Amino acid sequence: MPLFEYLCETCNKVSDFLEKADSRDKHTCPHCGGSKMTKRLSGFAVGRSGCSDSRPCGGCCNSGCPHAE
Repeated sequence: MPLFEYLCETCNKVSDFLEKADSRDKHTCPHCGGSKMTKRLSGFAVGRSGCSDSRPCGGCCNSGCPHAE
C-alpha cells in the first residue's frame, strides 16, 4: 500500500497515511484532531542497485565521495 501525505488545514501540519491509491477514506489530523485534510503530492525515494553503503550520505557509490575513508 502506498504512503500518502495529507496537510491539515487547521494546524498546517503534514501527516502520512497508508492507503490504497483509489481510497476515499477521510482522515483526522493526529496533531489537532481536525478533519480538513488535503492530499499533497510528495516525493519518493529511488534506490540504486549495487549501492549498499552506510556512509552519512546514504552511499555515494563512486570514488568522489566526500565521506570516503
